[in-house]
Amino acid sequence: RRPKNPPPADREEGLIPYNEVIPVFPASWATYHYTVRGLRGIITAPATLESSVLFFAYGLDAFYTRLNPSQSFDALDDDFSHALLVFTLIALVIGTIVAKRAADDADAARAWR
Repeated sequence: RRPKNPPPADREEGLIPYNEVIPVFPASWATYHYTVRGLRGIITAPATLESSVLFFAYGLDAFYTRLNPSQSFDALDDDFSHALLVFTLIALVIGTIVAKRAADDADAARAWR
């Protein structure tokens, strides 16, 4: 069992202190700070974007959102450099072609010995 006051090494690793009750943070609720009055049902469906789910709660009110349980780690940032990605891929293709030719030349030279 973890101690209530962990040593600094454990805190550095990100281990949370022991607590008898699991804390629930309002920011982790699917409806944020909104209340769906007279909740009659919840519908979920997978989204086309990986690691996302579509969430719809209905009753007297309706609430719809897209949830990312693990944050959106697989979505590109707005400032992502597409040009650098294309340049890197072209450099890798050229490097692969040059390495293949060098290997073929080395094999041919070895065969003629």
